[in-house]
Amino acid sequence: MAAEKTSALAKLDDITECCICLKTFSDPRMLPCIHTFCFQCLKDLTDGSGKKPGDALSCPVCRKELTIPSDGIECVTKNFFMTRMIEARNAFNYSKLAAHPCDICRENNDSTEAQIPEATVRCLTCRESLCNDCFKMHKMFKTMKGHEILNIGSDIQEEEEKIRSLQPLNCDTHRGKVLDYYCPECIKVVCVSCFVESHRTHDCKDVNTVEEEFRKAIKCNAHRISTLAKELVDRKEKSQSKDDFLKKMEEREEEILQRSEELKELIDEHTKSLLSSLDEIKKQHLKDMQTEEDELDRRFTVLESYSRYCDELRSKGSAGDVCRNKDELLRRADELEEDHETYAMRPLVSFDVAFQATDLNSLLNPTNGNIIGIVKGKSL
Repeated sequence: MAAEKTSALAKLDDITECCICLKTFSDPRMLPCIHTFCFQCLKDLTDGSGKKPGDALSCPVCRKELTIPSDGIECVTKNFFMTRMIEARNAFNYSKLAAHPCDICRENNDSTEAQIPEATVRCLTCRESLCNDCFKMHKMFKTMKGHEILNIGSDIQEEEEKIRSLQPLNCDTHRGKVLDYYCPECIKVVCVSCFVESHRTHDCKDVNTVEEEFRKAIKCNAHRISTLAKELVDRKEKSQSKDDFLKKMEEREEEILQRSEELKELIDEHTKSLLSSLDEIKKQHLKDMQTEEDELDRRFTVLESYSRYCDELRSKGSAGDVCRNKDELLRRADELEEDHETYAMRPLVSFDVAFQATDLNSLLNPTNGNIIGIVKGKSL
């Protein structure tokens, strides 16, 4: 029983808490989407966003929009049911106390709280806890005979019945008049004065007459929507969890990094191969260039030595020396000239080296130009 009572109180605490300020509702106002908020919370929300009458305001919970009334946020419907639930919550809080001093005795007695009699009942109308003696006095007044009384420590079923029968709501237009007629044409609950003044021709019914029918309709709708909520819970359980998704993302990231490392190693290997080939070409070309250079130096030396010898013979040789070497030198000059012309006709050797990069466009076209690969995401 205690666990059942605690559960009921927890439900009341939850339903009577504003999701904006996270406190018990103060002047609860209900939006068309049936979500309820404190009036001050709604006012702060509209003022903070610069919203004015006629502007659209989104519900902080479901984002459904409503148009702010022409007279401002003050005209948003009051949630009287939620006010009654707050009363119920307070009643539960009082009834669950093991001991609570009598409020009347405490006001009229200067004694210490330990000497004040313990309350045995709670008047839900007066919102006061009373001891047995004060409760007897309370019942003697005619104006208080209709008050709802809750025995402190009563069982959960009695508490719920008392809460259901809390003081009925009064009409805002006709003070003191109870709202006890339901007008189906205007979809309003009205008092007898409202009925006489504005709803006489409408098929109004006593709220107690249609109450059970409406409770069944609400229960049916609640069950229907509860079924939809259960479907969402089932769908959430079947859907992929964020942890699983993030784990797969980490695996894909590891694959990409691994592929990147493999390509880096492959690129390093191919780079090393190209540099090795380039080095071989360089060595061969340097060898060929050195051979050509040596050949030029040798030919230059031969021609230079012939010219120097002729100059020495001409300037220092005797007449006999000149005559003796003339024919041989002319013959050798013809040989050297002929050999030089043959050599000079050979094309000059030009050494060059070129690098042609691999055309990656054709290779990477299937991967959208990414050398690592392709990332694809799809819903399964």
